[in-house]
Amino acid sequence: MDPGCHPGVCCNPSIQAPLVNWLQDGIAALGPDCHPGVWCAGVPKKGGRHPNPLGSIGYLGATPARSSLVTSSDGIGRPNPPPLVLAGASDSNNEAEDERSALWRLIWKLKVPPKLIHFTWRMCVNILAVKKSLYSKHCCPSPRCSFCAEEEEDIDHAIFYCEWARKWWEESGFGELINEAVGETWPDRVGWVLKHLEEDERGRFLTIAWAIWTVRNQSLFEESPPLPDFVFTGFTKMVADYRAYANSELYKSRLVSDVGGNSWTPPRAGTFKINTDAHLMGNGEVGLGAVARDMAGTIIWVGSKRVLAEWEVEVAEARAAIFGLEVALARGMANITLESDALNLVKAVKNPEIARTPFGLCVEDLRISLNLFSSSNVSHVKRGGNTVAHFIARMCETEGDEIVLGSDFPQAIMALADLDLI
Repeated sequence: MDPGCHPGVCCNPSIQAPLVNWLQDGIAALGPDCHPGVWCAGVPKKGGRHPNPLGSIGYLGATPARSSLVTSSDGIGRPNPPPLVLAGASDSNNEAEDERSALWRLIWKLKVPPKLIHFTWRMCVNILAVKKSLYSKHCCPSPRCSFCAEEEEDIDHAIFYCEWARKWWEESGFGELINEAVGETWPDRVGWVLKHLEEDERGRFLTIAWAIWTVRNQSLFEESPPLPDFVFTGFTKMVADYRAYANSELYKSRLVSDVGGNSWTPPRAGTFKINTDAHLMGNGEVGLGAVARDMAGTIIWVGSKRVLAEWEVEVAEARAAIFGLEVALARGMANITLESDALNLVKAVKNPEIARTPFGLCVEDLRISLNLFSSSNVSHVKRGGNTVAHFIARMCETEGDEIVLGSDFPQAIMALADLDLI
């Protein structure tokens, strides 16, 4: 190789001239709408060939007068191709992406059941099992609609434009709005409709679409499908009930994090706080501890118990809480707050579902005990705010021992309780 040659650059005139001529011929064949130095990513018309003779996507370097395969702007001779440009790209693509993102945000924020949001997402990304899609995958013999047999069954037709579906949209009052919907694709039209509706009506619109899809499938695949009126009424009531719940104080309180703070806080006036903890000894024994204090931080009683058991940590924490409630009931307490540093236990008690596991059964026993009080609440505190119960769980030295003290508390317990008030 000559000293003046550079890798990747053609210096032989016998090769350079034919190469440039080939590029010129290729550029001329593209037509007036194509330009050199541009990625041609246009989709060919149906039934036709792609306009680029060099391939469906081809890069053509620079202009024939100055091929970037031969020279470069920096004077060294290395290839220096122009920046890539997508043919037909414009700001309209970015605007479409922004509108689609706005649609997703609008859908995710709706106060409707998660199943309805999931159905809407599947509908908007075109993954519902309509016959046109199944036919393209060779899963059914015909793409024709199963109800009207007049048109191909895509999502638009199945949910909006089939004669069977149209009557439901007309009765719902959305028929005229659907006729006015603007957009090239189904998600665009849905976005247009949702933007022209109030928040309550958005949920009802999607509920009807969900009900139409459900009734279609039930009519096709169930031997005794329910009456459509019952399905539409049931779906509408379910969404309305969910919305009422989502607007309630109970729902809002569940959104608050269950994780407590690092320090012990006193209960409200007229109630007692019962802190509990468990300690696994490592020898097949478990220590349970509980302490009750009033709004001033004064210790009312402490209880400790040591049992022979091979419990998991969560089960041991639940048994410690049950032990604390048993002592509180025996001492006549009516209004209490149960507090533990076991976050999973606190969440499980607040979750209405029942798990048929050892831990789940202990949680159910704990709920039953809580209902025996006039008022009860469950809260979480981190280990730093549960030091007194943590110490008490280690008080008993022998398996089978149980200690409950209402006065003359050990000095170590008093000192830990005083630190909580600092």
